[in-house]
Amino acid sequence: MLAEQQKLEAEAERLRVEEQAKIDREREQERIRKDQEKRKEEAAEKHREGLERLEQERLEKERLQQEKRDSDRLAREEQEKKKQEVERLKEERAKKKKIPTATLR
Repeated sequence: MLAEQQKLEAEAERLRVEEQAKIDREREQERIRKDQEKRKEEAAEKHREGLERLEQERLEKERLQQEKRDSDRLAREEQEKKKQEVERLKEERAKKKKIPTATLR
């Protein structure tokens, strides 16, 4: 009777240990799954941040290129105005020179 009682207690202990080991394995698997999910989310966030950074760099580069185009256009327009002004002054001088010689004749 005592031996049978000890046998039952040993069997109960073995089952308890197995059940605890099963629970421990499930907890570890859940911890691993959550850790993997967290790393996956962090990687996705880094990827999004990288894409956002690239987009910001692209927009900045585009803005700088547009500023350069605008600046170049303004410089060309200014150069053209100066050229036209020089041409106008030359024509005025030529007219002034022609008027006195024409009146002398």
